[in-house]
Parts: sequence; structure tokens; C-alpha cells
Amino acid sequence: MSTERLREIVGIHADNLDDTADAMEADGIGLHPVDGHTHHIRRLANDMRAAAAGGALPFAYHDRMGVHASAGQAPLPGQIMSVMAAAGLDPRGRFTLAELDAAMRKSDVTMSDRFQVKNTLASLGRISS
Repeated sequence: MSTERLREIVGIHADNLDDTADAMEADGIGLHPVDGHTHHIRRLANDMRAAAAGGALPFAYHDRMGVHASAGQAPLPGQIMSVMAAAGLDPRGRFTLAELDAAMRKSDVTMSDRFQVKNTLASLGRISS
């Protein structure tokens, strides 16, 4: 099957998933910014489109801990958001390492959680010098 035909077929199903997410949002269902149902449905639809664009029949979906390609900023995994909230850090922000350390030190965030937050933000390009 040609990539063009595959994209067409998969696109129908991905569009249906987007329509479902739209309807759920309209009813207030699954709206959590990271772990919400609508968020996952849209990522699933985009994952299917990406597979088809590469000439592959979508076979399996792997969330990759919430880090995915999008037009906007990649969302943070729920655990990272919780640690940042406990430290009083805006999960949408960009930070220096010194700012992160100071905020997390004040709130008694564990060393393990500090490393996870820093590694996650660094991988998303959200740590500035």
C-alpha cells in the first residue's frame, strides 16, 4: 500500500479520535492537562498519523512518559508536575539550575526528585543558563 493511501486510511481514524476528544472536552470529560483522557486521545491520533506518514501501519502506541511532538510545549509527566508544585515552581516556566535548586531546597524535595525534575526539564530545553 502506498504511503499516500496509508495516510488517507489512518487519517480517517485519527480524525475520528480528534472528534471524540472534541466531544469529550465539550462535556467537560478528561480535561486534566497532562493525564486527561482527551490529552491521551489526541496524542494517540497524532502518533497514528506520524506512523502512517513514515509509511508504517500503526501497530502500537507508546506514551513515552508524556513527552511527545506537538505544536506547543511538551507536557510534563504528572510526578514531575507534583514535585514542581510542591516547590512552588510554575510547570510552564524556564529556569536556571540555581533557581530550581533554591526552590526545591526550600520545600525539602528529595535529591532523587531534584534530579528527575532537572533531567526532565533539560530534555525539554527548559533550563537556561
